[in-house]
Amino acid sequence: MIGHAIGILATHMNWEAVSAISALVGAAGVVASLLYLAGQVRSSSRIARQEAARSVLAKLNASLDAITRDESMADIWLRGSAGLARLTQAEQVRFSTMLLALFRTYEELLSYEGAGVDWDWDGFHGQIDDVIRAHGVGEWWEQRKGWFSARFQARMRASRQGDQPGWRHLVAEPD
Repeated sequence: MIGHAIGILATHMNWEAVSAISALVGAAGVVASLLYLAGQVRSSSRIARQEAARSVLAKLNASLDAITRDESMADIWLRGSAGLARLTQAEQVRFSTMLLALFRTYEELLSYEGAGVDWDWDGFHGQIDDVIRAHGVGEWWEQRKGWFSARFQARMRASRQGDQPGWRHLVAEPD
């Protein structure tokens, strides 16, 4: 019975109908391939963003390591964070260089926020918030904020006005 139905269908089907069905099946295959490819590109882009953010995080860790590795740098950090007037001119240059490296890294890392990088950003924001609120860092920032993007400046302005916990033990308060 099924064979008879196929025979009738084949008899009544012309080559135009076969061609139309073939084109429809081919188009469906192309759409499926494009959907698969789009998923692969999206996944690859997300992985690339994650890796780039990890690389920036490694730079941040290197900046922090430079402060803690050398006792004289740690001393400059502590005195400078309490106020720029506590540093000699040469120490101010070193302090400024430390902050420039640190803030450039912060700025770059913040560019990945909301870009598909799956991290817990709260701890990172707490760290930035505490650093920018240190008296000497705030002094430096006011002198150098023009070196940074408007978006980063807005983020730092918000940080300076807030009150969130973070790593306050690494910044000295003015006497």
